[in-house]
Amino acid sequence: MVTAQDGTTTQTYTVNVTRAAPISSNANLSALMVSSGALVPVFASGTFVYADLVANAVSTITVTPTVADATATVKVNGNTVASGSASAAIALAGGVNPIAVVVTAQDGTTTQTYTINVTRAATVLSSNASLSALAASVGTLTPSFASATFSYADNVANAVNSITVTPTVTDATATVKVNGNTVISGNASAAIALAVGASAITVVVTAQDGTTTQTYTINVTRAAALSSNAGLSALAVSSGSLVPVFASGTLVHADAVANAVTSITVTSTIADATATVKVNGTTVASGSASAAIALAVGSNTVTITVTAQDGTTTQTYTVNVTRAGAVIAVFSGTTCTGTGIATATLSGGGATCTFGTTAFVGPSVAAPAGVTFPDGLFDFTTTNCTGTITVTVTFPTTFAAGA
Repeated sequence: MVTAQDGTTTQTYTVNVTRAAPISSNANLSALMVSSGALVPVFASGTFVYADLVANAVSTITVTPTVADATATVKVNGNTVASGSASAAIALAGGVNPIAVVVTAQDGTTTQTYTINVTRAATVLSSNASLSALAASVGTLTPSFASATFSYADNVANAVNSITVTPTVTDATATVKVNGNTVISGNASAAIALAVGASAITVVVTAQDGTTTQTYTINVTRAAALSSNAGLSALAVSSGSLVPVFASGTLVHADAVANAVTSITVTSTIADATATVKVNGTTVASGSASAAIALAVGSNTVTITVTAQDGTTTQTYTVNVTRAGAVIAVFSGTTCTGTGIATATLSGGGATCTFGTTAFVGPSVAAPAGVTFPDGLFDFTTTNCTGTITVTVTFPTTFAAGA
C-alpha cells in the first residue's frame, strides 16, 4: 500500500505469487498391452520384464503403453508414442525379439524401461518328400505310378541307348535329384545312358526340413541286340537218315525211304532260342516234330526255313526225300510166242529190291544148236538191290530133257 503526502490518499498494489508444485519423478506405466499374444506374467507396474509368444504367421506387433503420470513421456523402441496409443508396427523375426518401452518422468532425468521379449515361432518346415508324378521318356512304368509305390520296372528296346526321367514333387518346397543330379520338379533329367541289361535309376526327394527323404527306383532293362542267328543246331527225319550227316552249315540233305513210307515228319532245332522255324511254310516249335508230310513216289522236297530274331535274316535247309517205287518181286505175263502165261519171281537183294523193267521177248540172236526157246525169253532189270539176287522164271511149256 502506498500513502500520499497529504496523508489521506492511498493506493494498494497486489502481487499473486504462485509456487509450483514439486516436479514429478514418476516414470512408471499404469498399463501395457500387445496386439498379439499375451504378456507373461500379467502386467504390473512394478514388473519390468515380460515374455510374449506368437505364431510364425505373426510377422509384426504393436505395443500400447499407458503412463502412470500424465506428465511423463514414453518411447517404444526409441520412437515416441502417445500414452494409451498403439506404437507403429514392429517387424518380428523368427525367434526372440526384445521390445524396449522407456518411460521418462517429468523431471527429465528419471526413466524406467519395460522390456517385452516377443518370441515368434520358427517356420514349420515341411517333411513331405513324396512325388506326385514320375515318368520315363521311353517305355512304360510298371506298375503304374502311385506316390506310395517306390519301385518300378521299365523295359526298352535295344535301340534305346539313353532315357530321361521327369519327377514332380508333391510339395513345392521339396527338392529332387535323379541319379544324384538336381532336377527341377516337373522337368526332364539329363539323358541317362543305358547299358544292355538292367540299369537302376534312383530318384531321391528331400523335404523342406532337409532331413526327410524318399527314394524312388526305376529298374530300366534294355533288351539285348536282336540276334541274326538263323542256323539249326539239329535236324532229324522220322524215316530214313540224312545224307550227309547233319551239320549246321550244310543246307542240302538227301533222304531215301521205302515205298511203304507214305509220309514223314521233320524235327528241327534252332541254334538260337529267339529264332523261329517253319517246315514247308508251317510254323513248328523248335525241337518238335512237324506235321506229317505226304510223300509221293520219287523226289519230295522239304524246306526248313529259319528266321532270326531280327526278323530279316533267314536260312533255308532242304531235305530231298526220295520215296522208292512199289517193290515188284513177282511179274507175270504172256510169253512172246503166245504159248501161255510165264511168271518171274525175284528174291534176295534186300527189302527195297525190285524189278525195274520187265518183258517177255524173243531171242536177240540165234539159239545155240540144239537149244530151243518155245516160250521166248524174260528180259529184266532190277533197282535198289544189294548183295545176291535170284530170279526164277516159270514158263508154260515144259522144257525137253537136257534142254
